[in-house]
Amino acid sequence: MKPIITADAITKAYRTSDSEATTSVLKGASLTVQHGEVVALMGPSGAGKSTLLHILATLETFDSGSLTYDIDDRTIDLASAGTSTVTSLRHSSIGVVFQFHHLLPEFTAHENVMMPGLLRGDREADVAQCADELLASVGMMHRRDHMPRELSGGEQQRVAIARALVNRPSVLFADEPTGNLDQEHAEAVADLLVGLSTRNGTACVIATHSVELAQRAHRIVRMVDGRCVEDLRG
Repeated sequence: MKPIITADAITKAYRTSDSEATTSVLKGASLTVQHGEVVALMGPSGAGKSTLLHILATLETFDSGSLTYDIDDRTIDLASAGTSTVTSLRHSSIGVVFQFHHLLPEFTAHENVMMPGLLRGDREADVAQCADELLASVGMMHRRDHMPRELSGGEQQRVAIARALVNRPSVLFADEPTGNLDQEHAEAVADLLVGLSTRNGTACVIATHSVELAQRAHRIVRMVDGRCVEDLRG
């Protein structure tokens, strides 16, 4: 079976707002991710972990190189795909969890989890049922009707994970998902993320500084100066 994601020689540079100078962040990063695999991206600050993760998740574009998804018996070349194709891929197959949960403060936990499904145009009753199932799976059903301000940091992050899963993605991306959590809640979130590959066959790419979280992954990919330079078993 082909990898679900194949990135080859990805480059990315940012132009500063007040000059013509550019800063190169990715300098030929290459990575493959298998179906159902958990991959941890590690490296020092500025190595390009978050940038690569955002590009893989179609949240940012890249300057050169190639990025393909092999999913649902089709190959999608992100370098040539149109906006509608990329948007459809993101909504149907990709989930993203950030370090800061970004829950909408005016909605309950249940409503936050439902939001991606409603935005995709799915039936409200179906989305509501799926949201309940996901909240139960992350141990948050008892906080279903609470507002984000009434939840602890760990609880908010678990709701954010449930929200990222409501569209049943094939790949989940997590950017420093335990960075703001204490050890107990960090371990709970790690259990959830790693368990997805076992229970659902979901591939997961995690950018993290946490050695403990990375060691739970199937593979650890170390990034240095914008490149993936080392590939180890978790």
